[in-house]
Amino acid sequence: MAGDAGPAVQAVTTVTAAQLDSWGKAARASIRQERYDRALAVLRELAAKGDPRGEYGLGLMAANGCRVKKDDGAAVSRFRKAAQAGVPEARSAPGTRYDAGRGVRQDIRQAVFWYEKAASGGDGRARARLGT
Repeated sequence: MAGDAGPAVQAVTTVTAAQLDSWGKAARASIRQERYDRALAVLRELAAKGDPRGEYGLGLMAANGCRVKKDDGAAVSRFRKAAQAGVPEARSAPGTRYDAGRGVRQDIRQAVFWYEKAASGGDGRARARLGT
């Protein structure tokens, strides 16, 4: 019986992954079209489903005060979640916040930690911040 559940679970996982990817594309398209209310709804849905791209997008919206109250602390929290989950573009975001003391207490060690993570993933701006 347990063996019978395997394919069903895999099918649901595959559908969910495809659905999450579709939502990610919808969020990016909505932002490009300046349909921020739609983007916010899609990003919230992504984050609720556990997709770190949703966390990163919500972090950007919080950092910029786009359709939500500007909140650097919330932005840093979302950026860290996304970065820890492997979203490449999120890796340097906590570093810039720690570097400047935006939303968190200024902490150069934490800034360097996040810049190094980003640089190891190929982020040229993080390398420049590190002077490498």
